[in-house]
Amino acid sequence: MTEITIPDSVTSIGYRAFDSCENLKNVYISDLESWCKIEFVDGFSNPLHSGANLYANGELATEITIPNSVTSIERCCFVGCTSLTKIMIPDSVTSIGSAAFFSGFPYCVNLTEITIPDSVTSIGNVAFGYCKSLTKITIPNSVESIGDSAFLNCSALTEITIPDSVTSIRSHTFYNCTAPVSYTHLTLPTIA
Repeated sequence: MTEITIPDSVTSIGYRAFDSCENLKNVYISDLESWCKIEFVDGFSNPLHSGANLYANGELATEITIPNSVTSIERCCFVGCTSLTKIMIPDSVTSIGSAAFFSGFPYCVNLTEITIPDSVTSIGNVAFGYCKSLTKITIPNSVESIGDSAFLNCSALTEITIPDSVTSIRSHTFYNCTAPVSYTHLTLPTIA
């Protein structure tokens, strides 16, 4: 199997449904809103996990804007997707789920730019893990918690801004972020 079409009617995909589907190169969807709402039980339940490209309405998804009707980017939503380079998240979104953009080791997401709006209050565990092309991240003032290993192995990350609103930074959040981070580009919340 090298390609698959997921219809809009799908609302959940079960445990390891696409495990060992390394030859899967293209995933086709017609509705980005429906895709963002699918409940993926784990990373292997998403057909993108092994480095597949995502096609929305027949076009390769490189720079996408999440629809305003989406309130949460579900866990593992874009796990392993190699085609994404830029993503815009609207103010309607309040949470980014665990492993939402995890690159699916050893496949490296080409995501270089992401805009997180002020509406987001939480960033889940390994949400951006292994996003090795991501160079800058600004956490908005609305975010209160950043999950375990949220930016694990983001080896190109050189600019990090964390606002005072963040009250919880879990373990290994920036583990193995090996690029030199200048203190002028590392902003941490005030500690009372």
